[in-house]
Amino acid sequence: MRYSERVRQAIENSGMSLQEVADRCRDIGVKIDRTYLSKIQNNACRPPLGKVNRAIAEVLGLDAEELELQAYIERAPEEVRHRLKGAC
Repeated sequence: MRYSERVRQAIENSGMSLQEVADRCRDIGVKIDRTYLSKIQNNACRPPLGKVNRAIAEVLGLDAEELELQAYIERAPEEVRHRLKGAC
């Protein structure tokens, strides 16, 4: 499952709006706006890394390490992604 699909599904399952997710991320010290979250869940931008990724995972109850790994895989060049998928 793609990063965007994981995030979209987690948001739907949480029952929170994009604004509520953004507010909760801000409450734990990471400023994200609902527009950016919309782009993430609609695969309109590259998956975030680092503190943004960890905040999204924490707020949505996802495993931050798994989400970060998925982000790195999707951000990698095509030839690297192909090898990574074969290794997993």
